[in-house]
Amino acid sequence: MLCLYQEILTTNYMQEFSKELESSEVIKLPFQPMLGNGQITVLRCDGFTADNADSPHRHDFYMIFWATQGNGKHFIDFTAYEISPGHCYFLHTGQVHQMITYPHSGWMILFGEPVLRRFLLNYPEYEQTGIFDYFNPTPFVNLEPAILRQLNNLCNWITSSFFDEVMPKNQIQQYVEVILTSINHFHSPERPYTGSKPEFELMRRFKILIEQDFTIRHDVKYYSDRLTVTAKKLNTLTRQFQGRTASELIAIRLLMESKALLSGSTLSLKEIAYKIGFSDPAYFGRFFRKLTNETPSSFRARHA
Repeated sequence: MLCLYQEILTTNYMQEFSKELESSEVIKLPFQPMLGNGQITVLRCDGFTADNADSPHRHDFYMIFWATQGNGKHFIDFTAYEISPGHCYFLHTGQVHQMITYPHSGWMILFGEPVLRRFLLNYPEYEQTGIFDYFNPTPFVNLEPAILRQLNNLCNWITSSFFDEVMPKNQIQQYVEVILTSINHFHSPERPYTGSKPEFELMRRFKILIEQDFTIRHDVKYYSDRLTVTAKKLNTLTRQFQGRTASELIAIRLLMESKALLSGSTLSLKEIAYKIGFSDPAYFGRFFRKLTNETPSSFRARHA
């Protein structure tokens, strides 16, 4: 179990972390911009490469990506995943991504925040569920060959010159929404949901609140009060739906953001601590070391 607010800093570690704050080298990781013009780009991946894609980078867009032929490998938030036909990946904005090897062919759909916001206006129940869940431990779905063929045909249609000539510009948003709903339909949660619909909705709202406020509030009571339930009830639900306590979910989101900032920004350790809501930078160091068994500066050095 992750303990966020226990364990006393030793004098040696306090001194060690203070030195890191003052003298650690800052590493800048590329922030990959949207490719193409507009809010949606559909790309065939045959022989595709992009600047900095083979080094750790962050996206300022969402990405759907699947292979049609061949295999490859990539990292998402420092975890390795195999790329093969039938595996369809979904990447959130800001996640750390690195391509190691490319498949022979496939498709990428890139889209900005306004596209996802419009989609969630039409399908609000999808926010923080399935592939759209930031806490989803498996950022991909397995697609059957028949579904994969339909998605390939749809992308071929979208990228055809005929589509570009005769279809309204906003039509592509509707096609992307079809793809998003189709992919999310085939997502299999690691822990199948067994609770009632109101409980599921409460869990979904909790994850939305974490995403909104995790950099300013780390305490479970704040979230339980916002959801008008007791902290005990919230912990029961998070264990049921996620297999973790409420404080562990908050800690996971903080840790993901910490790692992304350490590897992908020029901020000092002190600035990172303040940015994600730690008033005491040394306390941030203790938090990070507790969850990773290494200091923030050693993590940053490993991902230089």
